[in-house]
Amino acid sequence: MTQQASYISPYTRQVIINSFTFVFLISSLFVLLGWELDNIALTRLIPVFPSMKPNTAIGFFLCGCALFSIYKGFYYPTLIIGGTLLALFSATLFEYAFTIDLHIDQLLFTDHWSTQYPGRPSIATSTSFIFVGLFTLLYTHWQKKAVYLDIICVIGLAAPTIALLGYIYNPLGLFKVPVFSSMAFHTCIGLIMFFIAAPVLNQNSHINTLLFVDSPGSGLFRRLILPIFAMPLILGLIYKTLVVNKLLEPDFALALFAANFIIFSLAALIHSSIRYNALFAEFNAVSTDNIHKQLKLSVILDSASGALILFSDTGAILSVNRGASNILGWTQEEMEQMSVWEIVPFRYRMTVLRAIVNFRRQTNENRESLSLWLFAKCKHGDELAVLVSVTQNTYSNQLIYGALIMDAQRLIDHIQHLNRDMNLDPLTQAHNRRALEQELQTMRENCAVARQQLAIAIIDIDHFKAINDKYGHQAGDLALQTFSRRLMNCLRVHDRLYRFGGDEFVVIVEVANDLELKAIFERARIAIAATPVSYENLYFNLSCSIGVCAMAASEGNVDRCFSNADQALYQSKQKGRNRLEIYHSSQSLQQFSPTNSSIHD
Repeated sequence: MTQQASYISPYTRQVIINSFTFVFLISSLFVLLGWELDNIALTRLIPVFPSMKPNTAIGFFLCGCALFSIYKGFYYPTLIIGGTLLALFSATLFEYAFTIDLHIDQLLFTDHWSTQYPGRPSIATSTSFIFVGLFTLLYTHWQKKAVYLDIICVIGLAAPTIALLGYIYNPLGLFKVPVFSSMAFHTCIGLIMFFIAAPVLNQNSHINTLLFVDSPGSGLFRRLILPIFAMPLILGLIYKTLVVNKLLEPDFALALFAANFIIFSLAALIHSSIRYNALFAEFNAVSTDNIHKQLKLSVILDSASGALILFSDTGAILSVNRGASNILGWTQEEMEQMSVWEIVPFRYRMTVLRAIVNFRRQTNENRESLSLWLFAKCKHGDELAVLVSVTQNTYSNQLIYGALIMDAQRLIDHIQHLNRDMNLDPLTQAHNRRALEQELQTMRENCAVARQQLAIAIIDIDHFKAINDKYGHQAGDLALQTFSRRLMNCLRVHDRLYRFGGDEFVVIVEVANDLELKAIFERARIAIAATPVSYENLYFNLSCSIGVCAMAASEGNVDRCFSNADQALYQSKQKGRNRLEIYHSSQSLQQFSPTNSSIHD
């Protein structure tokens, strides 16, 4: 049994990020308001605990901004926020290391209540915020290197987790440790919240996988993580209460704690072992199922549309599939009583026999499958064009041949379909340059007998590079597709559209006169520019420049016609774009512009 991974829904992910962002922003602004009003009660979660320093509150405000910026995919704001956190709290550690004051601790607010290092966050707080800054800064470049970001989160959790346990077990003892002395209780909670929320941002994160992906390993992790965290906290509080009330000696309490931890670890180990034994049993079941599937391979081959025939060295048919019966007409039972030579017409037997003899003479290293185009004889006497591929194997010291017979007409249809695909541009569905070269060659060969006037138009999308640069390559692709579709809608059934390259297209038409030629391309130019193109709630205009050369096929040269059309396109661009220029073989250049659709000499 296999399990599919399912990440948390985008909506749930958005709710988590928005909730944490809201908590960081509101709590930091609340603390900063306390410093602004000189009200220490607003900066403390519990009266006897230390207050949150101003720079710490600023750090949490930046944490909220960082979560929001990363979630929205803002590149430069994320870099600025991460750099600011690194610079601010690295400077604080620099002050501690060299016993100097850079005047950044009370830059915005004055701390009247602290006697030592007023306004300065603790070493543990500053270190944790440096890891917050590192995560924010590196996320933009290391999003796919999830293991490094996970390591940063785990290391960043160390200091606030230690401080949180200190507050739970012995707050007064924690205050005596210089590294943690001024680290507020809600500072610990906030930092732990950030390093839990951070992996949710990245679906490549291994922590995110363990927490939210439906898999056996992740399920085991989620079942064990809460007891592993809860057990030390609960037992520690119980034993501490017993020791304080002198109901238990400290050494004995420590021994009990260690014993309980060992027992719990053994229980977790037994649980995981039982679970993985169950997984191994599932793996064996899957392996057995695969064996059964291999045994059913004959059923799959039997459903193949081609004819599969196994025959001996003497030509006796040993086995056939249902496809052989469908193609050749005999039943499977009838064919297994026949010789392979009965389905080979007499005039092909010597050819097939010589091919098989030569095939047998090849060494195993050089032997490949034998392919033959021939006709096969059907039950009712008809002959069918087929492609036969023959292989040779030895089974129980007996030479066995396998023949795959395919209906050649199906292959021919498939090849024709592939040829059509080879001549199409996949993006615009117009014919490609290869098809254009073939068409021009046909025109060169047939121009002498053509009766109607030939016309070649070269069309270029106006300012296509600007669309690509401003809106991106996806918008450029949309512009090409929209242009091609609108142009095709304006052309007649027998007109031919080709994508010459980039944003340049070629149209070849047959027209009776210049008036018809003018109508076709003027209508196309107007239709293409009629409606702006919509892309991701943005709109951009689309227009084109058209150069056309029309001349009687019996009078002109195809290559010269193409060159003249290119010259007409150049003139169209030079005269302001979004216009039609017609170049005749008489060297008279005629134009149509958006403001004047008449022909000018």
